[in-house]
Amino acid sequence: MSITTQSSPTSHCPPKNEDEYYKFTHHEDDLINHRLTWLLGSQSLLFAGYAVLITKDKEIGKAPIAPEQFKAAMTWIPYLGIGIAVLILIGIVGAVWASLILHRRAKTKGLVSNVGVYWLTSLCGFLPALLFPVAFMTAWWFVMP
Repeated sequence: MSITTQSSPTSHCPPKNEDEYYKFTHHEDDLINHRLTWLLGSQSLLFAGYAVLITKDKEIGKAPIAPEQFKAAMTWIPYLGIGIAVLILIGIVGAVWASLILHRRAKTKGLVSNVGVYWLTSLCGFLPALLFPVAFMTAWWFVMP
């Protein structure tokens, strides 16, 4: 089995042709998709665990763990959720930035023509990816003890 390295859109060489440009663009879009999948998976598990702890807290004396551990979990789970959301947001910002740099380099070389996609349309496309982590950070902020 051989390992092949693939040139990355974040490398210092601009794409050589239109096919390579679209391959690089697809790569960055995949990275954003993977990061959003990680975000949704991690946050749903953390919120589910937090909800179980809250419901067990309401049932007096039925918490599944020792009181000290229970208090620590109730305190640190929101911080963990915010931390994961921040890290994923940094990764998404990096992928968006790389996409914008890639587009600018390809446009400079004449590989990309204006196909009717305006900057506002691109911004609207990137906005959900950028705002999902912020929404989770805000949600964790509101449930913090």
